Amino acid sequence: MNRSQTDLLRILSAVAIVFNHTLWESFIQFPQTTESFFVAFINQSGKGAVLFFIYLSGYAFVRHPMLQMEPFPVRRFYLNRLGRIAPLYLLSTLIFYFWKNPDLPLAEALLLGSAHFHLYFLALILYLYLLFPLLRRLPVRGPWALTFFAVIFALLVSGFFLEGPSTPGYGWFLYAAFGLFFFQLGIWAGQERIALPETAIRLIPIGLALLWLDFEVRASSGMLIDQAGRVWRPAVALFSLFCVAAVRRLPWERRDLKHAARATFLVYVIHPFFMEAAFMLEPKVRFVVVLVSSFVLAWALSILGRRFPAIGLIFGEGDHLLTGQSPQAGPDKNR
Repeated sequence: MNRSQTDLLRILSAVAIVFNHTLWESFIQFPQTTESFFVAFINQSGKGAVLFFIYLSGYAFVRHPMLQMEPFPVRRFYLNRLGRIAPLYLLSTLIFYFWKNPDLPLAEALLLGSAHFHLYFLALILYLYLLFPLLRRLPVRGPWALTFFAVIFALLVSGFFLEGPSTPGYGWFLYAAFGLFFFQLGIWAGQERIALPETAIRLIPIGLALLWLDFEVRASSGMLIDQAGRVWRPAVALFSLFCVAAVRRLPWERRDLKHAARATFLVYVIHPFFMEAAFMLEPKVRFVVVLVSSFVLAWALSILGRRFPAIGLIFGEGDHLLTGQSPQAGPDKNR
């Protein structure tokens, strides 16, 4: 997978996430209106966006020359990743905590990303980054690999059968299971230890059909639509794997997407602020407004952050400021 392909996948994933969030009101009306049907279909087709981001993070890190050095530069890696995510995560959490959820325990908001609906993902990514120095050494086969898959299985069982809405930290067993699995797949793919078969591309229609059937069955069973269509389902994971295989085969060689791709992190973090500002607009109009505004502001803040360190440290450019290089530059340009 070359840099152009990963950049394209990041951008498409960001667009899918903004679409799903801004048209949520239409989605939860499924199947009552024709519009909700089309929104639900697009929603489910783009549901793997979060998993794509996780996969690409693992893939990018192991492809970067800085992270292929031995001994592994642990201190530099942590400075880089914390500089990229931690300041903006902390700022966003505090803003949404005091604005939306002041009754929530602050420790829970900080550790689980529960101050707002989208911040859990940043907390999950931070935990995966903390584990990266260990996961990069995990073999594909053998006792350690079996232990890894046993942990994934235990997390899945806990998430699907033991966890409920009243459970403290609800959702985190599945976040951890799917997050670890896709992060590790990205690492192994970047190390060329595994490769998705080319035939997986042909399975995309089947994967999409299974994904939609899974959603329909869950929705018709009386489950809340939002729960029926959530990310953390085996059908979403399977379809996401097929999509990754398809992107790897795209003859995509454009070199001018790296700035837009880098901006997707900021787009993810700031788009809920634009959603709040545009809540009076019709959902379809709001989607366009939120998407364009988020990308424009993210791009502008990225440029300003390179020129003014104080801005950069807050708005996601701390990886360059603290270490002078970003592992997200990782995937080889010619692969």
